[in-house]
Amino acid sequence: MSGQLSIHRAFGLLVSIFLIAAPRTAFAHAHLVKSVPAVGATITVVPHAIQLWFSEAPEAALTVITVAGADGRTIRLGKVTAVPDTAVSVTATVIDALGPGNYRVKWRTVAADDGHPSNGSFSFTITAAGATTGTATAVTEPPGGSIMALPAERNAKPATVSGTNSGMGVESPVYVVVRWLSFMGLVVLVGVVAFRLFVLPRVGASPVVALAQAGTHDVLAATMIPQLATLGTVAGAAVLIAAIGRLLAEQSVMAASMTMSVTEIVRQTAWGSAWLLQAGAAIIACAGFALARHRSTIGWGIAAIAALVLAVTPALSGHAAGMPHWRTFAIATDAIHVIAAGAWLGSLCALVVVGLPAAIRVEPGNTSTGPTTGLSTSLMADMANAFSPVALTFAAIVVLTGLVSAWLRLGSLSALWRTSYGIVLLVKLALVGGVFTAGAFNWLRMRSALARSALDHTASGSSETSNASSRTRARFQRSGTVELVFGVLVIAATAVLVAMPTPVH
Repeated sequence: MSGQLSIHRAFGLLVSIFLIAAPRTAFAHAHLVKSVPAVGATITVVPHAIQLWFSEAPEAALTVITVAGADGRTIRLGKVTAVPDTAVSVTATVIDALGPGNYRVKWRTVAADDGHPSNGSFSFTITAAGATTGTATAVTEPPGGSIMALPAERNAKPATVSGTNSGMGVESPVYVVVRWLSFMGLVVLVGVVAFRLFVLPRVGASPVVALAQAGTHDVLAATMIPQLATLGTVAGAAVLIAAIGRLLAEQSVMAASMTMSVTEIVRQTAWGSAWLLQAGAAIIACAGFALARHRSTIGWGIAAIAALVLAVTPALSGHAAGMPHWRTFAIATDAIHVIAAGAWLGSLCALVVVGLPAAIRVEPGNTSTGPTTGLSTSLMADMANAFSPVALTFAAIVVLTGLVSAWLRLGSLSALWRTSYGIVLLVKLALVGGVFTAGAFNWLRMRSALARSALDHTASGSSETSNASSRTRARFQRSGTVELVFGVLVIAATAVLVAMPTPVH
């Protein structure tokens, strides 16, 4: 009991560190990079349009630009439209005549990739000399050279949502928890399918199990398949509940900058399209698992297809979708990363939550006291042997795709310790190391311990070997739980990381 309490306390402490340490101002994604007129520029020719460039692609339909003179008069502008041949720029035509004076531009937008809103403002000045009135002419660059970039935006307000948001913000701990629930559900859902396809068919084939009881695999499958389907249904429901929470949170976030209904968010934004795909796939997955509870092959097929679709959805509303280059490659890499993480950590969850308890229940006449046949220990050893190559294969894919994604997002090695994104990534890597360490212990020590215990108990059948076998099973369950806890913390770190701006932006 004390060990379990320590694990729970460590989990709570680390999650608290993630939520507290993550910089609150770092979550706004679409930062203003440059503008025409440039930030703080003094110009002599009246601009015919206001054009803005952002660090990530903005939703043109959700971008608002306003211009006001020194006297507070609002200048009429045309509709904000995307600039052809670039995904990161929008423009609005100036309708009213502009005279000499100081003007302030305010903007607010929503990042197309993840739906995170941001806003800011800057000023420019039109001098009396040469200024035209009533006729818009070409935009000129500020004196001394080309369009100013973000470092010159000294007088601009920070590109973050103002404090008028009364609901959940992107940086809100509640929103982080919602994202964590979504990732947890997704990983477990993929893992259930992977366990059913790759692990369960190989369990029950050892000589020890075959001698102990004929048809053990059929008995185990009959026990586990409905439970795996139930776990998959719970995971799908978690994804769906988290999706609803994300949608409500997104509306709350946008309320600080603009008025949009839930329907408009879903129908008019790229984030909404990805959300709709995720919610629909989660519902289909739950339907597939409902059929799979009755050992329906079609049900497992439906669940598997839905799991593949769900694995793509985080990339469609995350950093990969906002990449200025290699966008398709980044989305594919992220999707493979999610599939591999689910097949690794999610199948570990299926092993700990469903597989190991089922192995104990299969034991004939299993009680808390008295000798047993050693069948459950043999089954656990079989599960460890069946799970280990699956875990190793997909863990290798996780590492490979994670390195590729880090290369795409960091831009430089020094960003690992010089940026908030890099620091959280280092924390995630440390936790992944914890999963590997716990997994290595299970691979090197516990598999052989289970096998030896099963053979000893089968050979003697004494109460002493029965008790030793029970202790070995308990140790394996504890070590598997520790490995799973590290996996849960990795997903918690990911929930923080995906909302932070990448160094390349």
